[in-house]
Amino acid sequence: MYRTIRPSSGDDEANPDDGGVRADGGVVSDGPAAEPPAEPDRDVTTRLKASLDRRFGSDFMESSVFWLPPFLLMGLFVYGAVIWNLLISLTDYQRFENAPDYSDLDFEMYTRALADSGFIDAAVNTLILLIAFTAGTLIVG
Repeated sequence: MYRTIRPSSGDDEANPDDGGVRADGGVVSDGPAAEPPAEPDRDVTTRLKASLDRRFGSDFMESSVFWLPPFLLMGLFVYGAVIWNLLISLTDYQRFENAPDYSDLDFEMYTRALADSGFIDAAVNTLILLIAFTAGTLIVG
């Protein structure tokens, strides 16, 4: 036995003879819920247009004027700079004496860095400081 709430006929007062009209306008009934009216078949283009209108005709697109420029600027200046530095690190770029040659990309600078004892010492010191400061911060609170 299912109890469903259906919209009332406009009478908002409780009337026990009408099946118990609720104060909020719904009617309590013991029968199954009525099926919503079926939408007529629409073609794919109409459904796609309606879907896009719901998605992009909303506050999302209206607010994009405010959030899109900062995201684009961050992408350009932060992530663009990181990618540019990674690309330059694969070349034989020597300061500002010449333009980088992108025809021969290799990992020579990384192999030289990993073979250098100064780089290894700096990396170990960085890891020790990272672990020590993190542990100290967690202990002190």
